Amino acid sequence: MELFIDRGWIKTPADIFTIIARHGDAIKNLDGFGDKSVLNLNAAIEGARKIDLHRFLYAIGIPDVGEVTAKLLAKTFGNMDRVRHATYGELLVVDGIGDTMANEIVSFFADEHNNRVIDELLNQITVIDAKTNTNTDGPLMGKKIVLTGTLANYTRDEMRELLESMGARVQSSVSPKTDIVLAGADAGSKLQRATELNIPIWSESDIEKLKK
Repeated sequence: MELFIDRGWIKTPADIFTIIARHGDAIKNLDGFGDKSVLNLNAAIEGARKIDLHRFLYAIGIPDVGEVTAKLLAKTFGNMDRVRHATYGELLVVDGIGDTMANEIVSFFADEHNNRVIDELLNQITVIDAKTNTNTDGPLMGKKIVLTGTLANYTRDEMRELLESMGARVQSSVSPKTDIVLAGADAGSKLQRATELNIPIWSESDIEKLKK
């Protein structure tokens, strides 16, 4: 990347996806490159043309939006167009997004340069829409749950998807508004905080019972 940027071949993120068409022959002649290197590079670029919405939102660098918030935005709005045009009020009602973050998101998508870069990228890639949480009668509908510790039978992502399929909202930190803390092995400060606030502590077996 540094080599191509230094040569002026990549100036914007979208340029990555056209570099083979524009400079493929020149790349073959660079030290350390050749026909096979260009084929491998092209395969990697083509393999990156489809990306999940939450990964795209995280990758474009919205201030204060990390992986957790990117997933929250994707789950709430479902597609890139809805995220880009979400109002301050629509963002603020999303559990887990506060005043500062809502302002940062709105400001980011109001910026002309950011929109130009995004539009150029969208001409080269496909952003895969997210499945929004449409479960209105799950056993955990509306419950705010925090995961902590190491789970025995699930990865964090697997458990998050399971909880969300049951209607829960998975949060990153414990607060007085948290309904349940799901604790695995070696749970630390989040478990302690939940105990101080008298929040119910669940284990994996409690979730398994709801599946039956």
